[in-house]
Amino acid sequence: ILGTFILEDATLIACGLLVADSQMAYSTALIALSVGIAVGDWGLYVAGRYLGPWIVAHRVVSQHRLDRIKTWFDDNMFTAIMVSRFVPGLRLPANIAVGMARASLHRYLPAAFFASWLWTLLTLTLISKLGAAVMPLLGQLKWPVGIALVGVDRVNFLLGEEPADEEPLRRFDGRHGAAEFERVRRGRVWGEGDEEAAGPILSDFANE
Repeated sequence: ILGTFILEDATLIACGLLVADSQMAYSTALIALSVGIAVGDWGLYVAGRYLGPWIVAHRVVSQHRLDRIKTWFDDNMFTAIMVSRFVPGLRLPANIAVGMARASLHRYLPAAFFASWLWTLLTLTLISKLGAAVMPLLGQLKWPVGIALVGVDRVNFLLGEEPADEEPLRRFDGRHGAAEFERVRRGRVWGEGDEEAAGPILSDFANE
């Protein structure tokens, strides 16, 4: 569970390989990973709830616009959370945005948990099945290769190029704050245009 807070993908790959090598029960991995990933998403929601009043107080976005975004999320919660879980790059900004808008907690929590459970079920099953088929062929090299796969995942993450003004963390971390967030996308997400309040959010996040 703790591993998912730090290295979610690497932990998922490692657990899948452990299941494939019969060193971990599938049910144990599924439950632990699902809970860990869901709690991580809930943490992003909480962070967003704390950030919401701050961006209103600093006039990054008006309370009226946040209220409109809240309404959109309340009406489309399940779809928004499912899309954010399965489309790369959407998880962090979408979960924080839901919290910033203070969207319905009783709708968000089960939606986030179900999305995490389904994501874990599909990926864990795929990794464990592939591992069970390939690892016997590798013999004594199976774990060196497995560790290398986990390492490659981390190296790709660390060395990946950051698109200009596109990195989600730059919008939300304390070093850049909401002022930088406001300038990102030239105001397309939180700007003063007449487009629907939350529609542009998911479309812009999808471009990351």
